[in-house]
Amino acid sequence: MQVIIQSNEVFQYNAELHPVAAIAGRFNLAFSSTFSGARDPAPHVAFQTTLDRVGLLALRGLVDSVIGELAETDRHDRVLATQGLQGSNATGPAEA
Repeated sequence: MQVIIQSNEVFQYNAELHPVAAIAGRFNLAFSSTFSGARDPAPHVAFQTTLDRVGLLALRGLVDSVIGELAETDRHDRVLATQGLQGSNATGPAEA
């Protein structure tokens, strides 16, 4: 499975995860990038590792934790916006 995790008109970052055929229960995780201005347009592997189920679950836990924190910050910012305040560290009315 491969997903684009960030993309614009100049570069693209991909994440790829697939089972390692030679080792049951292991998965290859790779992050690669492409740059439109590069001489060689082939993807460049920036990071690659082999993980087992425990490693995948740890990675998922990290990502889920950060997403949860973002959701809480977004929720807090929406409450502040309804009160005429702005920003996660707002202490007074929003400036016009």
